[in-house]
Amino acid sequence: MNRRRASALAAPVRVMAVAALLFWPIAPLAAQAAAPAQQGAQAKQPSAPAPAGDPFEAQELLEDFRTGLGHAAVRLPIAALLGTALALRPRRAGSPRRDAAVIETQIVLAIVGALIMLVVGASLARAFGIAGAANLQGQVAEASMVAANSISWFVDNTHNETVLYVNTTATANHVDMEIHLTGTNINLTGSDILHHA
Repeated sequence: MNRRRASALAAPVRVMAVAALLFWPIAPLAAQAAAPAQQGAQAKQPSAPAPAGDPFEAQELLEDFRTGLGHAAVRLPIAALLGTALALRPRRAGSPRRDAAVIETQIVLAIVGALIMLVVGASLARAFGIAGAANLQGQVAEASMVAANSISWFVDNTHNETVLYVNTTATANHVDMEIHLTGTNINLTGSDILHHA
């Protein structure tokens, strides 16, 4: 078999391998998406009351995770199919042959775009990170002290670190992000923090 025929056979094999890798996780994701329906049927049965201090937040996060997996199980294969349709669309007469790397790239870009839309959703604040932190409060006297929609920092001499706090909510002393910088003599100032309100 000559080299040209071998490379002509390798291109479809590579495309099929990429498609197989993309569709491989569909079965586990679909099973995860079906799990909440089964649990809903089990939840109708009477159960003992939850003990005091039960972490409802963890249960809510798990439900959100399962919902996200269900959305991913539907949207990612659709993105892969649409990317494949775009990559393998009919060629015009006289156009150059398709390169397998270009086909793979178009399919992967469609999936990455779908992933980004899954993560961002309808939240501009999530799309642009800490967009809710509009004010720079500056250095504070106590740990975890940060005004609403602000950025502050605390010099912790006990642990030899400077801790930066970000609050993107309207609730004071709510910490959305905490960054630990080594050292207490870094002389952090407001001009060191570039944020966009």
